[in-house]
Amino acid sequence: MNNRSGAAEETVSILQCRYCVWLYCLQNELFKKSAMRQERLVRIFSETAKEHYRIAKENIDIINRKCHDLKHQIGIGMCARKNRKIYRRDSGFHSDL
Repeated sequence: MNNRSGAAEETVSILQCRYCVWLYCLQNELFKKSAMRQERLVRIFSETAKEHYRIAKENIDIINRKCHDLKHQIGIGMCARKNRKIYRRDSGFHSDL
């Protein structure tokens, strides 16, 4: 009887070792999948951030171009306004003669 209980304990120990190895392998696979998922999310976030930066840069360039055009148009308008004032002044001056 003692011999049988020793064999049973040995069998249980072997099964426990197999179970521990199986759990370790399962845990290892889960960690690998989790790491791969995290890497994929980091890559997606990085690509999204790069795309947002590109869009923001394009928008800033468009705004800067429009500001430049407005400054140019305002400058032309101010020159035309000054020319009209000068013309009116000169016209008034000549008409008084």
